[in-house]
Amino acid sequence: MIDEAKGDAQKRINEAQGNTAFFTDLLAQYSKAPEITRERIYLETMSEVIPKTGQKIIVDDELSHAVPLFAFPELQKR
Repeated sequence: MIDEAKGDAQKRINEAQGNTAFFTDLLAQYSKAPEITRERIYLETMSEVIPKTGQKIIVDDELSHAVPLFAFPELQKR
């Protein structure tokens, strides 16, 4: 049990270090190009969320252009 607990602890440490590195890199990108990075994060998030919503489509007035169709695979089949 002790070895298993140590393994779990090391796994959590590794995940935390990975998350820290990811967000540090993201901050560096955001510092260089905040608008582009913000839009990229938005599009990546929507491409994960929208397929889970079924036939619903979310429209964002703040987005300066249309969301690419690759984010809507169910619409490409029509």
